[in-house]
Amino acid sequence: MQTLALLEALERLSPADRELLWKHDGEGYSLGELAQQLGVREDCLRQRLHRARKRLRKLLELE
Repeated sequence: MQTLALLEALERLSPADRELLWKHDGEGYSLGELAQQLGVREDCLRQRLHRARKRLRKLLELE
């Protein structure tokens, strides 16, 4: 049941948030690697990741 709730919440995120969370938390890319791939500063990416996780938590709380 928890897995289903997580998958449903991930589907409700933006594609950019979903990709960032998957690459960092799922595939294990470092922030430095992702920043280089995406062409953004690491500190900006850290903030985006924090906000994506916050949105995901909020969606999971609504379930």
